[in-house]
Amino acid sequence: MSVEQRLEAVEIDLKELRVEVGGLRILGEKYAEDIGKVAEVQSHHGKKLEEISEALAPLAQIRDFIACVAANHELRIQAIEKHTGIPR
Repeated sequence: MSVEQRLEAVEIDLKELRVEVGGLRILGEKYAEDIGKVAEVQSHHGKKLEEISEALAPLAQIRDFIACVAANHELRIQAIEKHTGIPR
């Protein structure tokens, strides 16, 4: 193989390499854009989850509330039954 043939082969390889690098650059830009969108969605979902958690926080005390109301409610029922003579 002559020097000219080798040089021509190297030039062809270089052109192919440039095309592949260009494709990788475009792909990298696309992935960067997609990653940015995913991060934005995750951030939004994180904020919404935090809002939901804050909205549900009062329910953490519901067990105490029910225990208090149920006990008082039972006493009220007993008092009404006693007062009216309605058997259970």
